[in-house]
Amino acid sequence: MKVSFRKAPTTAVPPYLSDEPTISVKELLVASEDVPAEVIAKITSVLFEHRREMMDLVPLAGAIAAPERSGETFLPIHAGVWAFSDRDKPSFVQPNAEAVALMISIAIVATSALSAMGHAAPQARLGRL
Repeated sequence: MKVSFRKAPTTAVPPYLSDEPTISVKELLVASEDVPAEVIAKITSVLFEHRREMMDLVPLAGAIAAPERSGETFLPIHAGVWAFSDRDKPSFVQPNAEAVALMISIAIVATSALSAMGHAAPQARLGRL
């Protein structure tokens, strides 16, 4: 499907659904890097969570999409956008919980063993006296 944009519809088919050759330009919402990531993440959240309601007013709002990580934009993507898009990704600990638990268990056992040896050594010396 090719998308076409016109000012006024001339047919019953919406102009953005007609099969006419056209070009498209990616648009970016631009923010200063001085804006806190939390603010940009919230704006991004609102845009994505209310996209359907916006489509009722402006059908082109359905084209709102997260930027690709391929670096195809000529401007750097704000950290707040990445914070929003990474919100559902698990932290390092979640997928590695078993390995982390094993390392903690080994550390506790090793600490206990070293502590026990530290207490046993002075008592062994006392027994020799």
